[in-house]
Amino acid sequence: PATSFLTSFEGKPLRMPPRQRRRSASASGRQTGKGSARDAASPSPPKAPAPLHPFPERERRETYSKPPGSPMQAERQLVEKRRFALLVGLTMGVLTMFLVDYTGIHTNGVVHDVLDIYVKQSHEIIEQSKQMLLESSAELFQLQRLLDFTPANTSELYDDVERPGLKLFASGVRPKHPVVMVPGIVTTGLELWQGEECAKKYFRQRMWGTMTMVHNMLFNTRCWLRHMALNASTGLDPEGIKLRSAQGFEAADFVLGGYWVWSKLIENLADVGYDPASMHMAAYDWRLSFAKLQERDRFFSRLSKTVEGLVKVSGEKVVIVSHSMGGNLVLYFMQWVEENRKDPSWVDTHIHSFASIASPFLGTPKAISALLSGEAKDTAEMGLLGSLLDHHITPFNRRKLFRSWGSSLAMIPRGGDLLW
Repeated sequence: PATSFLTSFEGKPLRMPPRQRRRSASASGRQTGKGSARDAASPSPPKAPAPLHPFPERERRETYSKPPGSPMQAERQLVEKRRFALLVGLTMGVLTMFLVDYTGIHTNGVVHDVLDIYVKQSHEIIEQSKQMLLESSAELFQLQRLLDFTPANTSELYDDVERPGLKLFASGVRPKHPVVMVPGIVTTGLELWQGEECAKKYFRQRMWGTMTMVHNMLFNTRCWLRHMALNASTGLDPEGIKLRSAQGFEAADFVLGGYWVWSKLIENLADVGYDPASMHMAAYDWRLSFAKLQERDRFFSRLSKTVEGLVKVSGEKVVIVSHSMGGNLVLYFMQWVEENRKDPSWVDTHIHSFASIASPFLGTPKAISALLSGEAKDTAEMGLLGSLLDHHITPFNRRKLFRSWGSSLAMIPRGGDLLW
């Protein structure tokens, strides 16, 4: 009966699985003389065919099953454990319900008292949460006002104020000398040209300036710090990171939101009649020392060529207007150009006048505190924004960042006891 069951099922012959068919074919090949010479000399008795599995599909599943340590097996065990935990939890819940009902605890009012206390405490927590939400909303509103310097409606503020440029134009003033503007420290936007994986999506976007900087400072702080810092040994770019100054008037017209730096001067010069052919914004990477600016970017070489071009086209000497550390940079440039051009009269030939706005020619004391502790008057007086800055960029990290910038040394006070 067993043999007839293996050979047929419900009167139909069973199909041999593919694996057994290959095995049977190889065995028949050996029997027909396709084996070795030794097999031909001493033929072995034919082996009995392996018994057929009554259910080929089940055998196929067993043949290709995963080993016990496979991810599929581990996932199956995890599902079984979760099912067991669910069943245990449901069982305990049902037993607890019957136990409470049997002992009559609910009739004693204990459960109701517990629920009343829980509800009262929940109401108190909800009220506290509302108060905290209101306070945090007020702080966020103050932060938004600090970050957004643009008034809601600027036209209402300046409708009754006539711009100086319009007054000068009405009085007959017209463009004469070309104007070269030199920004100060931190007022020129810095764009990403090469960076790590965490910053590649910001290619040619501002790592310094605009709201992109704020976003990176708050949500991508470590990555932002690595990209803003310079190599402390060489004073140049770290390996694999390249930040360069933005170009054009938009490089230093605004720093953040509506916080303008050079935009008002550009606008008033335009009112008189100046345009990009008679104005130039000498943007630069303010992190570098003055010597490294020439070494890496050839800044002074390009600036001297720009000044010579403006003089040649207009026939007039240029007027240089600087702000903050830009004034120190202009003094360095005038000494550099006469030394490298071997022309002591270059400045007198090409520069009509030099107007400096708030330039620390003798340095500034806050540069010392920034290098020693990472703190400065600007960050100490920022209030809520300063607390937010300390939370994301600690004074220790700011000190490390300041010390990597060669420009920080150009701001240290000089003159000694004679002046300070």
